[in-house]
Amino acid sequence: MNVGSHLELKSMSIASLMSWTNQFKVLFQRSMQQYLRRKNIILLNFIVTIIMAIFVSCGAWKEIGTTQASVALRTPSLFFASVSQGIVAALQCISSFPSERAISLRERASGTYDVSAYFAAKTAVDIITCSWSPTLFSIIVYWTIGYQPLAGKFFIYWIFMVLDAIAALSLATAVTCICVTIEMSTVVLSLLLEISRLYGGFFTSPLQLSENFPYWKFADALSYLKYTFVGVALNELEDLTLTCTEAEAAKGIPSCYPTGEDFMEARGYDQYSIGFCAGILVVYIVGMRIVAFLGLRFIK
Repeated sequence: MNVGSHLELKSMSIASLMSWTNQFKVLFQRSMQQYLRRKNIILLNFIVTIIMAIFVSCGAWKEIGTTQASVALRTPSLFFASVSQGIVAALQCISSFPSERAISLRERASGTYDVSAYFAAKTAVDIITCSWSPTLFSIIVYWTIGYQPLAGKFFIYWIFMVLDAIAALSLATAVTCICVTIEMSTVVLSLLLEISRLYGGFFTSPLQLSENFPYWKFADALSYLKYTFVGVALNELEDLTLTCTEAEAAKGIPSCYPTGEDFMEARGYDQYSIGFCAGILVVYIVGMRIVAFLGLRFIK
């Protein structure tokens, strides 16, 4: 903890001596300073992001093209990217936030600041510090894999990767605020992440879930991954022309998908829209942050 910022906070006898805005400003500066002092973690995150991007875009999927073979490569690459971008942020939150929470409880007990100011400052710092890694990942992966080379589609892909990382971090924050201990938080978060992957739209497509397992349709609401994956899949498959050999075309769909829209329809992705998926992710993030705030506020 920065000594100067700590003393500045301690100099207040009660939170009411400072406006909420000033509390937020001091707490934001302190949280940002705490993050920037962890240079080894920042550097390690940078290295891990580069390595993961290289493995994904060069080792597993590279220049996939627009042949029928690329159909079987696009969705796994999109889903894996959606999974990977939230894992590191979520695990770091699980390991670091409980100790930060304990400090917050002591400072709040002495009337140093309002919990809402603390949580708003933490949320702002989380959003800022959580955004650079998916940005770097997207810049490397999008163009190397060979998705549609359009600036607008890259921008949408990047937005979804950032929302994905923030959603995973928000989920982890909510879990740590409710479960309190690292051990309990790890178990619960692991369960929720696995459920999110299972109903993420790849292993069980929206069409399959609707037709074969309608009573489990509610489960996809638990999966932030589902809306990230379907969002980037819609973005990539819309207006995509795929090539077919004469033999593939003679067999018809599903042997040959002439366009990305045909594949979207076969998987049920066309039940959604890009704007809807992005909106649901924003609602998910806000919902998890509300849960986290209530846990922080009422669970001691």
